[in-house]
Amino acid sequence: MSERASRGSESFRKVEMIFSSDLFIGRYYSDREVGTLGVMLIGGRPVLSTLELPYRQNLREESCIPCGEYRYEMVVSGRYGVTYGVMGVPGRDGILFHVGNSTEDTHGCILVGTRVEGSGKLVESREAMGRFVEMMAGRSEGVIIVSGVAG
Repeated sequence: MSERASRGSESFRKVEMIFSSDLFIGRYYSDREVGTLGVMLIGGRPVLSTLELPYRQNLREESCIPCGEYRYEMVVSGRYGVTYGVMGVPGRDGILFHVGNSTEDTHGCILVGTRVEGSGKLVESREAMGRFVEMMAGRSEGVIIVSGVAG
């Protein structure tokens, strides 16, 4: 197989992975100041923006999670109500999707917003969280794939 055909086949597998997962986060930017920005896809459709900490060796409450395939589960948090947790991240637990506007709000979790403004600030996070839970349509568990820059 030629190098070009091999790259094409790899690209096809990535696209197939995105559209076959329940939940996908495609990270597109990361640095120490801003954090790690991404786009959330549900059922292959881009729906929300995400913000995480920069990658720092997967340290609890200091780093975004490594890229990979994980499980998600619906959980009820005393602080955030009905949300989803990311399960199976090596050396980590308690990783939730929740509201927040900057990396100071993440605590090692994944924040959601309708869009990113300025230097990495999520906008309309509460509205986005409501939309996220609604779009998940009561799914109790499934597969999440995290890909792109960082980790």
